[in-house]
Amino acid sequence: RAFIMMYKTILHATDLQSNHFDLCTKALQLAKYHHATLHLLHVMEVPASFQVAQNLGFAELAIPAQDDVQIVMKTLAEALGLPATQTHVEVGAVDYHILEKAKALSCELIILGSSQGHLLKQAPCDVLILHT
Repeated sequence: RAFIMMYKTILHATDLQSNHFDLCTKALQLAKYHHATLHLLHVMEVPASFQVAQNLGFAELAIPAQDDVQIVMKTLAEALGLPATQTHVEVGAVDYHILEKAKALSCELIILGSSQGHLLKQAPCDVLILHT
């Protein structure tokens, strides 16, 4: 017998680079095939200089950029026909937030772009690397 894995919850971590819409579309097709819930995540990696500024009390420095990303993610969700509640924006270390979000959502699959393949060993679930 062939074993076919069915996924219920899928997390696609998007870097919002030039090919991000194509990758998100592929992730959505896979989610539809599995009748799964697709969550989109973008992690804003904060430069070390911003982290120092935040530690000194200048937390407002990162807020405008985060607001912009929230708008981009909301627009992306609308274009894909996903509810805004299935989009997430985190600020900090990319690897950490991808893994933590996958755990928090009880994901069975994480979908990444080819530049993020190093997460394979640490993931709490299956990982799929998409190429454009």
